[in-house]
Amino acid sequence: MHVVGLIVGFALQAMGGMGEPVLNFIALLQRLVFKILGGIMWLAPIGAFGAIAGVVGNTGWSAIASLGMLVGVFYATCAVSWSSSWARSSRQPPGTRSSN
Repeated sequence: MHVVGLIVGFALQAMGGMGEPVLNFIALLQRLVFKILGGIMWLAPIGAFGAIAGVVGNTGWSAIASLGMLVGVFYATCAVSWSSSWARSSRQPPGTRSSN
């Protein structure tokens, strides 16, 4: 698909002024898609709240404890990964790159 996009882009550029209506249509379509995605992103927290409320309503507060455990393990993994990469980068002389 990326190759098709490149070919279309080069063809539109070669068309010069005749390709302007197509470019205007693509710009309009891009604005439309981003408006739709903006609305979805704006409503996403409400949907997440509804999903969590539904799970808590069906299974009880133990679901929140499980979610909290998952979030805690995720942050612990991030901390371990960050500290190991920080320790590895602090041992190298300045201006050198890791071979990994």
